[in-house]
Amino acid sequence: MAHRQELESLGCGVVVVGQNKDVEQAEEWNTSGSFYCDFIHLCDPDKVFYKAYGFDRSLAGVWGPVSLDFYVAEQMSGRELHPSKGQDVNQMGGDILIDSSGTVTLPYYSKTNTDRPTLQAILDTLRSSAHKKR
Repeated sequence: MAHRQELESLGCGVVVVGQNKDVEQAEEWNTSGSFYCDFIHLCDPDKVFYKAYGFDRSLAGVWGPVSLDFYVAEQMSGRELHPSKGQDVNQMGGDILIDSSGTVTLPYYSKTNTDRPTLQAILDTLRSSAHKKR
């Protein structure tokens, strides 16, 4: 959210795709506040999007040492862990940047359930795409 204006100035819109059955469930699951309200949220309970873009399931990615360390730290800090709400907890996420022509410019497939590309990698990709359009 802190970099939203910069993302939008580079022509980037954000779409959140979740396995939630509907937006109400997405909002209920998101205990951190207004994230789902600030961006377009697509509900993909059948994982059509996930499958089309090559996202996979992974027991090691979700239940491996890095992820378990994250969950323990969250629990120890007093944060409430999210219930699954019927989602496939073994589904891996990631981030994909798609340019205006429909070309994937940054495919990032998470190796653990907390792994995401850096903001710098996203901004560099957007800047490179904007530079190529000139």
